[in-house]
Amino acid sequence: TNPDIKRAVLREPLSYRMLLESEKLPLSARTFMSADLSFSFPASKAGMDYWRMYYSNRGFADKILVFSRANNFGPGLGVDVVADDSGEMRFQLKIAEGTIQTLRLDEIVVASSSSIEDTHHFQNLKQLVAKNYIHRKDNVTSPVLLLAMCEQVEQLWALVSMSRMVYTDRYHPGVAARIFDVPMQTVAFSKQSVKLDGLMMLSNWSAVEMRDSDREAFGLLEGVLRDIHTAKKGIT
Repeated sequence: TNPDIKRAVLREPLSYRMLLESEKLPLSARTFMSADLSFSFPASKAGMDYWRMYYSNRGFADKILVFSRANNFGPGLGVDVVADDSGEMRFQLKIAEGTIQTLRLDEIVVASSSSIEDTHHFQNLKQLVAKNYIHRKDNVTSPVLLLAMCEQVEQLWALVSMSRMVYTDRYHPGVAARIFDVPMQTVAFSKQSVKLDGLMMLSNWSAVEMRDSDREAFGLLEGVLRDIHTAKKGIT
């Protein structure tokens, strides 16, 4: 227990409950459950409009959006590429609830919000799909694998908002799906299971409730900073 902790603001219900049950905070600390502060981010409308047009012109609209990360891809992990009995490539997702979802390449967009981790992963995905169709004997044309590397908030939000479904093993794409009321399901990823499960628990909150909780969280932070400022003035 750190006696200097005055406030603790958690962004999803599961982490909040686990912290309360751990008894690691001093009794004087105030604990508050807030939604992720991204729910209050003032995104640029011009930026959103630009990216919506950009993706719409490239055939990304009304697709199933799958977020895939390098360290959760492969046999037995959250996302994998498999071939069906006819040799057609499919994306196979292990849903956090324990079920398996299989998707055709022509109905999905594969995305990431981290170019540092996933640029090489995306290159490998393109090569994997292309290699499969090169070796097929029926001369079937390889479908285009749509890939999106999101490096701006407006880019991520625009892509999520124009999708018909989001599957993600990353937290903030799920937040974006909640903001735009797009159906969302988390993909199994053991390293981040707590916050992904907590994200799904936020589905009972309305957008208004999330923004209201953000404002209260900002108020708590302001109070802490004011106390620190006052204490420093007293010292000087």
